[in-house]
Amino acid sequence: MRKEQIDWQAYRKDLVGSLSNERLCALGSAPLDNTHLMNMADLEDEIEAIDSEDFDMILEKYEEFPDIFKDFLLPDSSFPTTDSNNPGKNR
Repeated sequence: MRKEQIDWQAYRKDLVGSLSNERLCALGSAPLDNTHLMNMADLEDEIEAIDSEDFDMILEKYEEFPDIFKDFLLPDSSFPTTDSNNPGKNR
């Protein structure tokens, strides 16, 4: 998976929604249950990575689970193409 294949803004929007859900769940969880707090910190780290364009950090994190990005792939027409016979015509 290449970082150029992913719509990072759509992925970020999904992370923000997940963060909101985790915050709501944390309000109703037992005081000693840190699960939601840990999830929130993880989501905040990913959002910060996207904001600082550190996409490699996220790709490395999910290296074994590339399907996590399947809903955020850009259309094939958005990928740069290479014309091996005429490098000057690359788009």
